Amino acid sequence: MSAPRGLGELLIEEGLIDAPALHAAERYAGRQGCALVSALLEEGRVGEDELVGTLERRLGLPRADLGHVDLDAVRELPLETVERFAVLPLAVERQSGRRVLRLAMADPLDRSAIEDIEFATGCRVDAQLAPPSEVARAIQRYYRGLATKLIRPLSGGSAPAPVAEIDDGGSAPTGAAAAGPKTQPRHRLENEASPELKLRALLRVLYARGVLSEDEYQAELKALLEGED
Repeated sequence: MSAPRGLGELLIEEGLIDAPALHAAERYAGRQGCALVSALLEEGRVGEDELVGTLERRLGLPRADLGHVDLDAVRELPLETVERFAVLPLAVERQSGRRVLRLAMADPLDRSAIEDIEFATGCRVDAQLAPPSEVARAIQRYYRGLATKLIRPLSGGSAPAPVAEIDDGGSAPTGAAAAGPKTQPRHRLENEASPELKLRALLRVLYARGVLSEDEYQAELKALLEGED
């Protein structure tokens, strides 16, 4: 059997849904601004266990370990993006001189999500399979806690809390953040950071505080690239 072009085609081939159900789920996803996999589950058109089991059998992808997440990878994507696509960044690695983002995905066949994320991060995506409910819980654990810890100090006027202090509901953070809080003075960070890094940090704060959405940013970027004032 040839590789399916997308999740809907795969589920139809497997007899789990029919074409009318797929089209209804696609309309629901468009209205809600969510991934097709989320729409299928929210409308009860397919069960999570049979969905994940089918993807695992057909795609042969490894299951993602959502208990080991590098917070440096989490910073690669804003909350809006991971919720919309039902994904979670796990780690950023270098392979053959290129940055590779290991990404847990509820729907590894979502080429649109992969292309958008590769464009936004400059990384090649290495997709791994994860149950949608586990992805949603991990987003709450890593992103909601991170946003809360960053926003509170900004509104209070003091320095941001270190990422290592995030309350993740149990286990300690892994990756670079696990080594403890950074003690570099603010002026040193400003001097060492590249303009690109400073811009990315600013965008993340704006996303977290709800001042700017990713869609608004992408629209403005597109306008500038097309030469509009």
